[in-house]
Amino acid sequence: MVERKRKDKAEEIEGMLVGLPAEEQVKLLLAVIDEIKNGERHIAQRQTIIDRTVKYMKDLGTYKVQYKQAIEIYADMMYQYNYLSREFERSGFKVIVDTERSGGKKSPILVSLENLRKDIGTYSDKLMLNAKSYNAEIEKPQEEKSAFTALLERQKK
Repeated sequence: MVERKRKDKAEEIEGMLVGLPAEEQVKLLLAVIDEIKNGERHIAQRQTIIDRTVKYMKDLGTYKVQYKQAIEIYADMMYQYNYLSREFERSGFKVIVDTERSGGKKSPILVSLENLRKDIGTYSDKLMLNAKSYNAEIEKPQEEKSAFTALLERQKK
């Protein structure tokens, strides 16, 4: 499990470096090193999320070029979710935020995370990225033929 995470992380960083000038690659690598030293979570870039999503869909046999816009929206939501998760972690997982008028209210970051989680689930269903939607689409139950259809098929033979 840990080895797989390391490999995924290495592939993610490698994907982020592709096409960048050498100076930008160095800046990015130094930023990643700082995040690792500080124990912070690294956030995959939008293009990395898009590339990974397309790869997963191709592996599942569900990718179509027509899904490009939905994939981009999904990637934006994933990026926002990862960013807000890191911010929530930095805040010490503060659930209640003090307000002037009341004793406190639910953290706006937490509310956004909850909404994004629902939206990401909806989009992952549409893109057939999870087992439930993939199996439902691929393994459609066969419809029973009516008696009339069966009779017509027998007469054709």
